[in-house]
Amino acid sequence: MSSLKVKLDKRIDKIVGAIDISGNDTELVQTSVEFPGWSWKCDAKGKFLTCSDEVFDCLGITPNEFINKSLITFRLTNDSSCELGKYIAESNEGGNIVVSYEHADGKHVVVNLNLAPQVNSKNEFIGWSGFNQVIEEIAAPPVPTPAAAGEPVIEKTSIETQPTVPLTSLLSLPATEPLSSSKPPVYEEEPFALSDYFMILLRRRWVVLMTFFFTMLIVASILSQMPSQYTAKTIVRVTNPRSGSADYVDYNTELGQRLLGTYVEIANGEVVKQQLSKFVDRMPTINAEQIANSELFEITAEDPDPGLAQFAANKLAEIIIAEGAQRISTDTTINVYIAEAASLPSEPSSASPWLLIGLAAFVGLLGGSGLAFIFENLDTRLYSDKQIESLTDLHVVGNIPDDGNVDNKKGVVFTKRIHNEAFQRMRTNIFTRDGRKTLKTLLITSPVPRDGKSTVVVNFALNLTKGNRSVCLLDANLRFPSIHTFFDIDNQIGLSDVLEGRANLEDVTHKTGSTFLSVIPSGSSVANPVDILDSDKMREVVAQLEKDFEIVLIDSPASTSVTDPAVLSSLADGVLLVVRHGWVRQEALTRAIKYLKNVDANIVGVVSNRTDQGVRAKLFQVASRKSK
Repeated sequence: MSSLKVKLDKRIDKIVGAIDISGNDTELVQTSVEFPGWSWKCDAKGKFLTCSDEVFDCLGITPNEFINKSLITFRLTNDSSCELGKYIAESNEGGNIVVSYEHADGKHVVVNLNLAPQVNSKNEFIGWSGFNQVIEEIAAPPVPTPAAAGEPVIEKTSIETQPTVPLTSLLSLPATEPLSSSKPPVYEEEPFALSDYFMILLRRRWVVLMTFFFTMLIVASILSQMPSQYTAKTIVRVTNPRSGSADYVDYNTELGQRLLGTYVEIANGEVVKQQLSKFVDRMPTINAEQIANSELFEITAEDPDPGLAQFAANKLAEIIIAEGAQRISTDTTINVYIAEAASLPSEPSSASPWLLIGLAAFVGLLGGSGLAFIFENLDTRLYSDKQIESLTDLHVVGNIPDDGNVDNKKGVVFTKRIHNEAFQRMRTNIFTRDGRKTLKTLLITSPVPRDGKSTVVVNFALNLTKGNRSVCLLDANLRFPSIHTFFDIDNQIGLSDVLEGRANLEDVTHKTGSTFLSVIPSGSSVANPVDILDSDKMREVVAQLEKDFEIVLIDSPASTSVTDPAVLSSLADGVLLVVRHGWVRQEALTRAIKYLKNVDANIVGVVSNRTDQGVRAKLFQVASRKSK
């Protein structure tokens, strides 16, 4: 066939035995120096979580460029992107597929992609892991030059750049059909759930309640000043003029309608109202209207006193009839009389107060909800993991629920099951994200004070010891230390004294109630914390702790307040940012990340603290009980 196929067959024979196609999530083994490759992991949405350093040797780009990029689009050629998207959509057990990547210098790198699904302890799919084995490097295709005018365009096919045999047919792998569209499938973002809207209303409940309260108060005040109204109606008939004899009667309908309109105008005039005012103490609301397609018009009188309304309607009808007889004269006979006198109204004609109260309640709740969402959009504080991940492009590796019984006091060790599970999940997320790199020293900081980072680091340390791992908790917050309060340890001497040569490391290392946990307090206060933290002695202390313990956790001040965390980040394998929901603003978090990235800190992820996870769990339990 082609020279490319022959070369690929020879190389595949050498490496096919070394490639794990079982689909198991095992440690991926490098085959040989002759056939380089790189490993990776991605989440369930197809976004890269990790990428090994060997990718730079294979594609000429750094591993960080892969993070949060799409598995089926990033650096892949168009054809390979479509084929990989199709393969992932149809394959549930993993396998191998040959695809082409674009090298930084423009050439194409053909690799055998080994794909394996990842599941959690509940056998739920959580993402993919894989190893890309380099098979062939192909020179970049030449850029086509436009043909001169009048010259026929001849399509040239190069066997080195456009093989006639699909690359996927060169291995005995699951067949992949070309997609009907060249556009690869896109992983959609998680939609905004109904519970998210409910949590917004719950957070802004005082806005809703205050809007509801003031709306009801305003309506109640208006109702108290607006008594119920009663309406009485009197119907008057104006007959059409007639002429003729006993044998023939002629009704002048046109003249009758004009006369009817005249009487209505007289009823709405001020003259008759002035005459009516002589018979009543106060003037009711008077209105006269013609009844369509009839000889009738209606006089209405509205007043809080039903008796006054009845009297005014009937009396006004009498006045109008008398006034009309004086003003109107015709050659024909007309009759004007009260067809139906007004009766005493027994029910108010105005809207029911209860109906108005109900409408006010609805408007108050609707307006309050609208204001709640407006305030939510104007508020720059972070209330959910979605907001944090969208703002920072970092993964939330821990979600610590709020404990309603904790009154922001120091020295809190959680004992509830929901907190224990949260820290276990956090431990799993941190120490299994990248199997190739061991995180031995972790720095824990936060954007602003009172984020609860000290509470998080203490409970995290206690949770780590449950795996029988030796842990050292180092309080490097020399400005506002608090770790000693959790364990009732004397803070007279500690880290600062070791750094200034007044004590030995062994003298300030305290054992705790947990066999595997040791604590080093901050020690006596110093005037220049940054200087002693950024010293060779501090580096020696951390190096010694890494030898003596399996895991070292370092507590530090808030990263936007002082430069201590930026200095300490160079001593740690990774940095954890603790973000308290509803407390930290977007500006503070982005500024904290900027400060850490300026010193090339390895930010492992974000730990959300005091979240509404416990509230959601309780709501779910209540809903489940009601549904049973």
